[in-house]
Amino acid sequence: MAKAQASFSQKIFTLALFASLPSYLCALIFLWNIEYSNYAKTLLTTLLTLSVFGFAWLIKQQLKFQFQTLSNLVEAVRGGDYTLRGKQRSVDDPLAELTGQINLLSSSLSDQRIASEEAYRLLDKTIAHINVAIFAFDANQKVKLVNPAAGRLFACEFQQLFGQSAANLSLIDFLSGEQSQLIEHAFPGGSGRWQVRLDSYQDKGIQGKLLFITDLKTVLREEELKAWKNLIKVISHEVNNSLYPIHSISQTLNKIVTSSALEEDYQNDITEGLAVIGERANNLTDFIKRYAKVAKLPEPNKQIFTMERLLAHTAIIPANVNDIIIDDASYQLMELYADQSMMEQVLINLLKNALEAGAPVVLSWGEDDKCQWVHIVDHGTGIKNPANLFVPFYSTKNTGSGIGLVLCQQILDKHNGVITIENRAEGGCLASIKLPKIV
Repeated sequence: MAKAQASFSQKIFTLALFASLPSYLCALIFLWNIEYSNYAKTLLTTLLTLSVFGFAWLIKQQLKFQFQTLSNLVEAVRGGDYTLRGKQRSVDDPLAELTGQINLLSSSLSDQRIASEEAYRLLDKTIAHINVAIFAFDANQKVKLVNPAAGRLFACEFQQLFGQSAANLSLIDFLSGEQSQLIEHAFPGGSGRWQVRLDSYQDKGIQGKLLFITDLKTVLREEELKAWKNLIKVISHEVNNSLYPIHSISQTLNKIVTSSALEEDYQNDITEGLAVIGERANNLTDFIKRYAKVAKLPEPNKQIFTMERLLAHTAIIPANVNDIIIDDASYQLMELYADQSMMEQVLINLLKNALEAGAPVVLSWGEDDKCQWVHIVDHGTGIKNPANLFVPFYSTKNTGSGIGLVLCQQILDKHNGVITIENRAEGGCLASIKLPKIV
């Protein structure tokens, strides 16, 4: 480019000389035909020659400077620097329109870059908060882009997945399968049923593949709970409407029977029967109220409090001080960011279940780089049917309502936490609570 520019400026210099050549020759002819001394003629000839060549050189340098300036502006735009601007010129200047157009181009590209960066930041934040694992593989089937959900799927920081091959991540079969499929699979971060979607994208003309992995367990559980909530609302409304008049009528009939002159045997039978009706109506009302808690669980009022404070307010612990053992290693300061009353309810439900399963119960807690955890271990016989643990209305206890674990699960969901209950190889069960760590 510099060679072409020098050639053009040299042509301008030559053309300027040729343009001044007729006048220069006429001036020399006139100068040497007048009666001056040779010294004067030589001096004037030298000055005339220098002025012709000098002005031609100035024209060349001025044009060279202007084109160099425009070249620098265009090079800056090509390099992504949109801050440089050409000098504003008068309207009559022939370079004014070209300089103005380059300035407008720089402003337009600068605005487009800002809009593109803002859109990228928005997209990046959106992808980061999507609870779907996203992988972008290049033509060599290596990870080019992932989101935090993908890191959780492989139980690691998502930055560690960059550059990994699909074969190393055991995802090679997903890239060669159908575009959409439902699978049962065990990943390092969890197992269950997953929806896998495969798509493609173009990067500089080279095709890559996009892989989306969705945890259907969470989606199905949310839909299931929503259906249970709607059912509970309907049942609560209908049953309460029927129970109130039954309870009221039983009390009225009981008063009538008590004050009437019936034989003692008849009166006792009727009184006992009405008492049973009233008692069962009350029990059924309480039963419906407990289930209504699932449908009306409020949003948590999160505050920072210590684990020690939480245990001090959990009444079931001092009431069973001989059966609940707190692990010595857990006597450490751990601050939680949660709704204290809700977490008390979770602890009470889990500790009560553990005590009923088999004492002693061992309580421990701690935290790592990823989360805070609470473990409750019992010494019972274990769970016979783990699949129905979090199913509403299901209970293996004669007096159980089937609401305790469902309520715990919902509370943990509202705290972005997880509750798991599993059998231990050495006997008994381990109930585990995981909460996000305070940042």
